[in-house]
Amino acid sequence: ALCHGEKGQKVPTGGVAALAGRDAVRLALEIRAYRDQDERVGAYTMHKDSRVMKDETSNLSDKEISALAKYISGIK
Repeated sequence: ALCHGEKGQKVPTGGVAALAGRDAVRLALEIRAYRDQDERVGAYTMHKDSRVMKDETSNLSDKEISALAKYISGIK
């Protein structure tokens, strides 16, 4: 909520688009990519590495990520 806003409508620095209303499958893939960043490589294939997002997603299961993505995509 700090970076993306309470309802996912805030655009954080770095040019990331607002999350609200985006496709749930794509969101889930992006969240998993942040969670699964390989610290040895320093980046993941879908986007630049982000320590903040890695820390925020590291304890989420695939099921939790899917539920979160579905919730965010439903925000208008």
